[in-house]
Amino acid sequence: PLLGGGDACVASTLARKDFEVSVLLKKVAAMSKERECAQQQCMQLEAHVLRLEAREETVRAECSEELVDAIEEGRLRVGVVEAEVGEWRDKTARLHQELTTYREVQSVRGAEAEVETLRERVKGLEEEQRWKRCA
Repeated sequence: PLLGGGDACVASTLARKDFEVSVLLKKVAAMSKERECAQQQCMQLEAHVLRLEAREETVRAECSEELVDAIEEGRLRVGVVEAEVGEWRDKTARLHQELTTYREVQSVRGAEAEVETLRERVKGLEEEQRWKRCA
């Protein structure tokens, strides 16, 4: 060890970094779960749209003119559902981008903190060397 307390300092830094990493991993897991939920809802909405379209074709082949009007209304609803699917896709893409940005920012912050810690250790070592030369 360079200093008597150097190992303790490194151990403390490592413990702090482990804690920061665990916090980040929990946030990443929460964001991933939210993204998975959004994707699942997207898939469910898309399946619903497909069922509506398939049903529309069947009804169109069998029904009278008054039901055609109801089908047109259903198409409007399908449009609404498709818009919701698009919104979920956009939200999923935004969440993914936010997660990526968050990871990058945390990585930079961690590196900056490590650099600052090393600077402090170097200052301490330089000060210790000055005292040893004077003694």
